Amino acid sequence: MSIHQCPKCELKFAYKTELDDHCWHDHPTFHHEYPASPPPPPVEERVAVAPLPLKRRVRASLVGWLSPKQSRERHHVVPPSP
Repeated sequence: MSIHQCPKCELKFAYKTELDDHCWHDHPTFHHEYPASPPPPPVEERVAVAPLPLKRRVRASLVGWLSPKQSRERHHVVPPSP
């Protein structure tokens, strides 16, 4: 755990936010000189794709729901024993 001491007085704080609040209220003319952070890495731009029309999305979801699934969880109907 680090201790943050006020640069203008002898008070010490457990959290940097407490120090900032103290400096803001008790030393209003003092401003911290925070080092500039490096810019974030560039984000790859994505090409915008138009969404499918609602009618086509509903049809695709119904067809997917109605078509049999090829999965490991197959259910077999067993005829009742006589």
